[in-house]
Amino acid sequence: MLVASLNTRGYKSQGDSDENTKWQRLHQLLRNEAIGVLAIQEAHLSDERVDTLHRLYGRRIKVLASAGPEATRSLGVAFVLN
Repeated sequence: MLVASLNTRGYKSQGDSDENTKWQRLHQLLRNEAIGVLAIQEAHLSDERVDTLHRLYGRRIKVLASAGPEATRSLGVAFVLN
């Protein structure tokens, strides 16, 4: 099983009009590189955002995230299970 780590520097890429673009790329990376577990720093994931990711990619991945009160603006770690 391949385990990887990545600092995403936030939930979405700067300049992206679609806030899920970064996660589309991460989903593709998980598939292409056969990453089993991806540890993410600076995830900025609220419970609501995790629910959105599960609706979009839940058939393929499971996201476990720490969602503190400031999760959408700073901080936060997550594990993505593929």
